[in-house]
Amino acid sequence: MFGLGKLMRSVRKIGEKFSPTKIAEKVSSLISGNAKPGGAQLSPEESELKTMNEESYKKPEDRKDNVGGYHLDRSASNDEYAAYVNDSEKKVRHIHRGTASMSDVLDDVSVLVGNDRNTGKMKRHSKYFAETSKKYSGYSGSHSGHSLGGLVARRLGKDSNQKSTTFNEAVGFSSEDRKDAKRCSMMGRPAFCNSHTNVRTSGDVVSAMAGGYGKSKVFKGKGGVLAQHKLSNF
Repeated sequence: MFGLGKLMRSVRKIGEKFSPTKIAEKVSSLISGNAKPGGAQLSPEESELKTMNEESYKKPEDRKDNVGGYHLDRSASNDEYAAYVNDSEKKVRHIHRGTASMSDVLDDVSVLVGNDRNTGKMKRHSKYFAETSKKYSGYSGSHSGHSLGGLVARRLGKDSNQKSTTFNEAVGFSSEDRKDAKRCSMMGRPAFCNSHTNVRTSGDVVSAMAGGYGKSKVFKGKGGVLAQHKLSNF
């Protein structure tokens, strides 16, 4: 019995050492460099963006009308996208919802293999962004999203030279990301390198490879694989 108990404890320790969350933490530390989990805090703007992202998962009619001085333009929003507008400051925040439908799940698979540019999600959100930008001509824009929506936000932020803030962004084996990380490590790097903020939990498997460029904020998440990915960690 003593030998069996010792064996079980050893197996348990090995399982803890090589759990998905532990592996994600190792990958994250390699990519994010000196970004250490534990002491990160959201700025007031990031806290508002977190709330907006949480609202994006709700039905459009159930979303808050106002968040931090920004009002929800319901006519420009839909089930997977929310446009929050500050008319006094002439700013629009484009919020891209993460995975919440079967088509999103299929797009997640495309992201994993590095084909996110050709997903239906990317094409639809590019259209939403273009339509809202046309409606609010003269306003500055920024992008935010969680999970799959985070990748959409980062891509559109890069394409439009606008700020992006992502939460546990979905990242796959993308040649574009590898090239961008290299470009952002060189002299004379593009403007988009400094306009992205990557907010994530250290044990999140989905965003383990995020942080190739821009600013990283790494939080110590709670729970197992699914719990680590939730917005409630921030």
